[in-house]
Amino acid sequence: MMNQMIDNKRKIAFALILIIVGAILLADNLNLFYIYIPFYLRKWYTFFVFIGLFLLLVRDKMAPGIVMIALGGLFMISDIFDVRVFSLWPAGLIVLGIIILFRKKGMEFHADSIHTDDYLDELAVFSGPNRKIRSKNFKGGKVTTVFGGTELDFSSASLAEGKNVIDIFTIFGGTTIYVPQDWDVKVNVTPIFGGYSDERRLIDVTDNSRQLIITGTVIFGGGELKTKIKTD
Repeated sequence: MMNQMIDNKRKIAFALILIIVGAILLADNLNLFYIYIPFYLRKWYTFFVFIGLFLLLVRDKMAPGIVMIALGGLFMISDIFDVRVFSLWPAGLIVLGIIILFRKKGMEFHADSIHTDDYLDELAVFSGPNRKIRSKNFKGGKVTTVFGGTELDFSSASLAEGKNVIDIFTIFGGTTIYVPQDWDVKVNVTPIFGGYSDERRLIDVTDNSRQLIITGTVIFGGGELKTKIKTD
């Protein structure tokens, strides 16, 4: 209840900021009154910064928020200091390192089980791993894919009781997940300049006590959720 109230306050605050900024820019464009606004705040890339702030402040999505702010910031710095944006590419390595650190830190509470299939902590950078999960008590995890592709096959796995969450973060890559037909799966992935499709062959789910929730963000990339006949 408390978290929902905080989320609502964040959404209202962010919406009010957008309304105020939009009203000021519109009034300035219509010459209703003059306000000095630096040229770099009028550019298209400020849209990326606003998306990043929304993800950080409203959706609590650290990694994608940092990516969008960094992307807009690179173009902004390029304009302010009159340098080529491509000369700033090493900053991308810094951002990537920060993202990996934050996502690895989020898995620390699974440290005692990180080497089993019960929890997943997959990282693919410029690579395309294919992994078959065989856990009989799978509890979720994280998947980070950067300039690569990840394929996860759960056809030989079973879910733990309750809600089990896989948090995916994909940028310039793809993540494909295969699940058994009888699994109860909910997809809540946020695509930004990308997409994540649910291609499952749906059947009636008989066991509602076990659920897999796939959440996360896809930026300039894609992914699919597919079904596969369960094997032992």
